[in-house]
Amino acid sequence: MALDRVGEPGYSLQSLPIGSADDTAAWLEATLDGLGLERVHLVGHSYGGWVALQHAVRVPKRVASVAVYEPPRALAPLKPGFLLGAVAGALSRSESFQRRWFTGRIGETGVGPEEAEAGMLLSLEAINAFRIRLPQPQRMSDDELGAISVPALLLFGGANRVMDSRRAEDRARRLIRDVRTEVVAGARHGIPVHIFNQRVADFLQEVEDSGTV
Repeated sequence: MALDRVGEPGYSLQSLPIGSADDTAAWLEATLDGLGLERVHLVGHSYGGWVALQHAVRVPKRVASVAVYEPPRALAPLKPGFLLGAVAGALSRSESFQRRWFTGRIGETGVGPEEAEAGMLLSLEAINAFRIRLPQPQRMSDDELGAISVPALLLFGGANRVMDSRRAEDRARRLIRDVRTEVVAGARHGIPVHIFNQRVADFLQEVEDSGTV
């Protein structure tokens, strides 16, 4: 099941502002309550990965495991080049520039051309016609990462242009008690979908087999 987060383009309807990680956790808790889900495996990419990690810290009783790819700022700072490109992309009205920036950041994901173009058009519409009202992802403290008590899978791109993947991986291994990590060779901020699907499926099967759920 995939959720459209409030504060971004999608089908979710927002009734209250989201201004902090605590607000994000409150929204996700209300959503999971509404769906009647008592305990869940959280999977997230990019900002969604940051949300999943924050929830594992704040509401551990709800989370059975967490699997994330490229959670920005959570484990390592954003690269200056990425920040400059993000600002330039937001301010630019040039579709060709925005396309080049998104393509360079995401990299090859293995999806077909029609699906890739649909994702590109959604990104362009979001940046040009939608005001995102969400808190910026923040660095997670050592204590926060150490408080993650559920099994965790963290994946990073080996050709990452967003943050230092090795630095993020080292910090995760040092602080998260039950963690599996991988830096995927050649991947950027958009991991090849077949790798992500396989790694997550194997991880969830491991968690189920361990009887920790």
